[in-house]
Amino acid sequence: MKTAAGLALLVTLTWATAARAATIELYTVLLSSTQSALYVTSSLGVGVGSIDFLASNATDFSFNPAPGVSLPDSVFQPQEFSDFPWTSIVINNVIGATIVGPGQTVLLGTFTSDAFQRVVLAPGETPYNGVPFFATTFYDTDLSSIVASDIESGLGPCDHDGCLPASSLLFTVPEPGVLALCLLAGALSAGRAGRSGAAARRSARPRSA
Repeated sequence: MKTAAGLALLVTLTWATAARAATIELYTVLLSSTQSALYVTSSLGVGVGSIDFLASNATDFSFNPAPGVSLPDSVFQPQEFSDFPWTSIVINNVIGATIVGPGQTVLLGTFTSDAFQRVVLAPGETPYNGVPFFATTFYDTDLSSIVASDIESGLGPCDHDGCLPASSLLFTVPEPGVLALCLLAGALSAGRAGRSGAAARRSARPRSA
């Protein structure tokens, strides 16, 4: 009887987690044949403090000095490896600050590319030599990983003749409070679940105070 009740609780809480999942979207908007703006929008219940991701076809990235962004700690790194066709971008916060908060949309910067070469986004979790390039794409204001349960990539519609589609990444993230309840219910019925992780491949650099 207790087992059935525990399973019912776990199923209920798991359903609630899915129902209350939040999303974070990283996307570009075409400005011209050589430039596209990068935005992030979030419905997550906590602030985002750092964003690590990849892009192809980008020759430069101009960081927007948005509130919370630490420009000295943010990095545009052109393609590092001949067998990995991605540029890496790290957007870091001033320690403890929020780059994008719940319900906000923020302009992160502007990509430059060769004419009519669409900038395509890829999550930081994209594998290189069998391991994620970055541990995750999003981190909270304390730089703890925000782990997505699902990542969707897409190309947006053109808005004028001859344009190239914009690129987008949609991350689905279970709400932390409900997810914690699910883990607690699982622990009560089947023992404490371990949490796996991957070592971050973040650039070694000092953080500004």
